[in-house]
Amino acid sequence: MELRHLRYFVAIAEAGTMARAAETAHVTQSTLSHQLAQLEAEVGTLLFERARRALRLSEAGGVWLGYARGVLAQVAEARAATACD
Repeated sequence: MELRHLRYFVAIAEAGTMARAAETAHVTQSTLSHQLAQLEAEVGTLLFERARRALRLSEAGGVWLGYARGVLAQVAEARAATACD
C-alpha cells in the first residue's frame, strides 16, 4: 500500500465522484480508478458501492476512511516535525 492510494481514496470519498476527485487530485479518472482497484485488491474488499455516476462508501470503506485520514495526518505531522526552516 502506498500513500498515494490513501490520498486518492480520501479524495474520492470526499468528492463523491471520480470526475470531481480527479480534478482535486490533478490526475485522470482512469488513474484514480486504477489506483482504487489496486487498493481494494490489497485490502481485500470493496471500499465503495458504485452507482451510475456516484460512489458511496461501503461499510468497510467507512472504516478505512477513518484510518486513511489518520495515516495521512500522521505523515503530515512527521513531515512538519522534521522540516528544516
